Amino acid sequence: MIAVAGLLAAGCAGDPGADTGLPACNARPVDPGGYEVVGTEEVEASDHSGHVYRYRLDGREAAFYYGVTTDVAQGLQQVEQLPLASVGGGNLLGSGGEWAFVWNDRFPCDPMTVHGTGFTKKTFTQLLSLARVTAFEEEEGEGAPGEGIAGGGELEEEENEISEGLPQPGGPVSEFLAVFEAAKNPDDLEPIQKEIMELAPRNIAISPASCWKGLAQSLGITKNHYVAGVVATTGNELDFVLEQVGLTPIFYGQLRARCVD
Repeated sequence: MIAVAGLLAAGCAGDPGADTGLPACNARPVDPGGYEVVGTEEVEASDHSGHVYRYRLDGREAAFYYGVTTDVAQGLQQVEQLPLASVGGGNLLGSGGEWAFVWNDRFPCDPMTVHGTGFTKKTFTQLLSLARVTAFEEEEGEGAPGEGIAGGGELEEEENEISEGLPQPGGPVSEFLAVFEAAKNPDDLEPIQKEIMELAPRNIAISPASCWKGLAQSLGITKNHYVAGVVATTGNELDFVLEQVGLTPIFYGQLRARCVD
């Protein structure tokens, strides 16, 4: 495991730019709009490498420890659990101006921690949402979470936008979704559609991005775009389908389904 005491010690084992052959945690947060990117550090351990991503804004300092063990959350009081933007949840800790969010992920990205100083609880949870760490629950017509933070709003929709679809009877339904490609013209997705049909015909999803709440914003596209991927009712099922398909997703997570079959 990688150990970091408080703020990351200067320097890493080996050359951060060198290819050591170790499994690397390549996950990274979405740069939160309005925040200055302070820097990125690579940290190596005996069996994998991780990264620390640092941001700041108006006296707020935040560090995202991905695949890096750190004690920055030690001693902070647990407040509540928050759902991840992908699958599962994590623990929100802190009080006053110091907050942390910790969760577990797959090797080599375990453990995961976000630590911030100079935040209120509200601004820290907004940061987690802007960075797509926690589930993004923006309602239509509302801006992205944030107190005047620029760059977090949803992309302007094109004319003749595809309908959002209707909620499933009996209330909202969540699906586990992996997206491989996105395109404005669904015809451009035919090659990958054929590939998915051969390998996972029961799980294929070729639909407008608007069929899943928050998907368009997570991918940085408009809701008029179409996406090609696979869906499942559980995370374990989706992992099994991904092994069968053998493709690397550009999005993986659990979202609210909006379109009626």
